[in-house]
Amino acid sequence: MTTPISSLQLKSIDDFDDVCEFRAYKNENFEIIKSDFSKQLTKTVEKFQYAKVLHQLATDNPTNLTNPYWQWIVACNLSPDNIEIIMNGDFSYYSQAFWGMERMGQTRTLLADGREIWIGGEFEDYYDPQFFIYNDVIVKHPNGDIEIYGYPLDIFPATDFHSATLIDNKIWLIGSLGYQEQRQYKQTQVFTLDIDTYQIQAVKTKNSMGLIYKHTADYQDGKIVLSGGYKIQDKDAPIIEQINKWTLDLQTLTWKNCTNYQWQIFMIKRADNSYFSLWDFDNALFDKKYNKDNFAIAVQKLEEKLGIAPNFELFANLYNVPLEHSIDKSELEYNENAIFINEVRVRYVDNGRNICVYVEGNLPQNQLAILQEDLIDKLTILENSPCVIEKIRE
Repeated sequence: MTTPISSLQLKSIDDFDDVCEFRAYKNENFEIIKSDFSKQLTKTVEKFQYAKVLHQLATDNPTNLTNPYWQWIVACNLSPDNIEIIMNGDFSYYSQAFWGMERMGQTRTLLADGREIWIGGEFEDYYDPQFFIYNDVIVKHPNGDIEIYGYPLDIFPATDFHSATLIDNKIWLIGSLGYQEQRQYKQTQVFTLDIDTYQIQAVKTKNSMGLIYKHTADYQDGKIVLSGGYKIQDKDAPIIEQINKWTLDLQTLTWKNCTNYQWQIFMIKRADNSYFSLWDFDNALFDKKYNKDNFAIAVQKLEEKLGIAPNFELFANLYNVPLEHSIDKSELEYNENAIFINEVRVRYVDNGRNICVYVEGNLPQNQLAILQEDLIDKLTILENSPCVIEKIRE
């Protein structure tokens, strides 16, 4: 049985090095600052091992939460999964989330003086026991020093997939996906971080585009220019692409839609809101081409799932619409297909539980209706289950 690290008498960072070396879970970039730490390092581990303490201990704006244990994690770039193995010797689906690195949706900003500012981010997703969205600020100095700051949640909420734009002595933090129960759908989240004091301030803006994340942002002529990413319009709405370019005037703090594209966007989903089986069709065809021994098994599983024999011919013609069109031969994402109708690009995005269709322009209403009805009918047959349409307001 592996001895949990929290029960070991760790007197210095070298002891951590020995434990990691022995268990062979050392990160490739395992560079530890060799120095003498407090003999109470074990107590430091116990106090700071779980991510939730980030919210429990932060009382000021900012709260300096720098400690040798977190510094070690940052220096080694250890994920919560790495930490769990080191702490407990194995994974557990019942453990609490450990504070760690290797986060998604974390921004990293390099300052002129050589400091790096890392902000927020998340680890894993809601289904994982290590899922956690952070609201901390990590400062890496050119000499290797590391500082970590926390904030009360009512000052700076858990933030991920935001943008970070450096302007003078402030980093402008725009957007966030955040925890589902804490999302503000009608207001775009905007904060500033003072790079001298590390204080965070909320910024109230006008004419907001709503919740946005995974976008890009740049500073141009007194404005922050934002493009791309995704948006969610309300708690029951699907995730859709943010198609327009917006600017935030830093004098008036007003958002402006600079493109105002009038795309026709709709979504097809199963009436029971279950996942489509299109991925299973793809996998079966892959087996037919590359692993023929498994093809019969894949077909049998698909038939059991659908309740009917899978219609591979219909699947191959899912996006072959009964309108004059051409195939978009440009490089697309793995879950995308696209065609052109009347020189208007029509892009299909398979999101697993729905297919979102972006008509990147305007088709006549009769053609749009044919496009929609054709996809509904084909998916209903393929899935052996009723499918419905949801029109989306951009």
